[in-house]
Amino acid sequence: MAVQAAPRDARAGRHPTDSQEMALSHRFNPDSPHTRRVFLHLSAVVTAGLVDRALAAGRPPHPRPRPQPPTVDATRLNALLTDFRRFGGTDGGGTTRLAYSDEDLAGREYATEVMRGAGLQVSTDLAGNLIGRRS
Repeated sequence: MAVQAAPRDARAGRHPTDSQEMALSHRFNPDSPHTRRVFLHLSAVVTAGLVDRALAAGRPPHPRPRPQPPTVDATRLNALLTDFRRFGGTDGGGTTRLAYSDEDLAGREYATEVMRGAGLQVSTDLAGNLIGRRS
């Protein structure tokens, strides 16, 4: 299926560039070795257009500050995991907690307490996964 470029970009009030016409008029053939290159080129053209429009409107292209990566206290995490081994830990250093066994239910209760202690709201989805969310 071919995508044809309009002769004039009505929203921007200007003619598309040659690179936009090339990217939009390319026939996407999954067997073509050039498909990935054209896709990346088209992505770059679209992204550049969005950034240009944001700057022209007087707003930065990234309006929200990027969140800082979380920091992990390795000692605390290791202590929690070691403590968690109480529920189904094996002599060889592994863990076995069969679904809905006494070990599994006790481990879920422990994990729920740890999450609540960290200030999370804890819920269980239909598949039985524990989910902790910040309030």
